[in-house]
Amino acid sequence: GKVKIEENKMTFSEMITTQMVCSNMQAEKIYLSLLESVDNYKMKGKKLILSKGDKRLATYIRSNKPIDTLPKTSK
Repeated sequence: GKVKIEENKMTFSEMITTQMVCSNMQAEKIYLSLLESVDNYKMKGKKLILSKGDKRLATYIRSNKPIDTLPKTSK
């Protein structure tokens, strides 16, 4: 997909997924739809806050751990 950032505005578009069969494709569709509705963001310390207007949609917190030390997800 694409992300466009200008000042405090952020937009996602043309989001795609793999064509693998997953047990919860609906959750993936909802998540991608949420990302595509983002129109602005804020950085507060280690937090990235994605919003649509004044409505907070998602918050991500940056980890200090290297990626290879993060817990593995089971499939």
